[in-house]
Amino acid sequence: MRVIGFIASWIRLLPRVRPYLLIMVLLLFQGGKISGQNVDIGLIERETGRLFAELAVTRDNTIKDRINDSIIDLLTIYSGQGDVFSHKFDSIKYLGQITASDSLVKMVTWNLFYNNGDNRYLNFVFFKCDDSVNYTFLDSSKGLRDVTIDSLFDRSSWYGALYYDIEPFVSNGDTLYIALGIDFNDMFTNSKVIEVINFNADGDISFGSPVIVNANKRLNRLLFRYSSNASMLLRFDNLRTRIVFDHLSPASPGLAGQYQYYGPDFSYDGLILREGKWLLQEDIDLRNRK
Repeated sequence: MRVIGFIASWIRLLPRVRPYLLIMVLLLFQGGKISGQNVDIGLIERETGRLFAELAVTRDNTIKDRINDSIIDLLTIYSGQGDVFSHKFDSIKYLGQITASDSLVKMVTWNLFYNNGDNRYLNFVFFKCDDSVNYTFLDSSKGLRDVTIDSLFDRSSWYGALYYDIEPFVSNGDTLYIALGIDFNDMFTNSKVIEVINFNADGDISFGSPVIVNANKRLNRLLFRYSSNASMLLRFDNLRTRIVFDHLSPASPGLAGQYQYYGPDFSYDGLILREGKWLLQEDIDLRNRK
């Protein structure tokens, strides 16, 4: 019955599955048993790596989209396996992978860079709930340009960014996650985000929660916009209870609000976790790491 169910699900996917992937499916399930243990994840990794290598040298946007569609198909097969938390794509250079310290959330993420400077962000998010693993696929080209510190998003309205670190914390008895991400806006500016992520019992994902405190203001996230020629520090400290980041300023006061001229001014700010809230601290001293 499991084999029949699997075949039925692939029949529904036929309009979007690339022809060679149908051959891949037969190779992946040679034994006739459809279970996580019978899928050749090594074959998925090798083929995914080959596609990413092609993607890195392809200049035609239409071909990029076709290759990317095939990557999505392969990772969709991968997402149905039970050992995604223990497996890591060690051989794929352009595929980001982060796992929360509680080992309950994992992200497999990448971006597609187009010739006109646009970016498309893709993210398979895995979430353990009881004895099951749920996953959500995120896909967006909007980026952080129009995101505000008080807006809320769900899976369908996600803006798009590359998250490169994530950490759980408890607020009002609920486990939330705070993630660090980047958006390569355009030729002139980049953006970074400190995002609060929540999962409900069904594995549905939402973005934004008012647990970041700046003076008397409660924020759903923090946003940073700066010159694409600059490099901005944004990371957790060693204990992972504080997030430290560069303070950004314009090159001169007359350029305020023109973010292509913003960069680090050699001072640092931070968020420190206190009783389920992340409190903004300005002008911190990173020389005293303890």
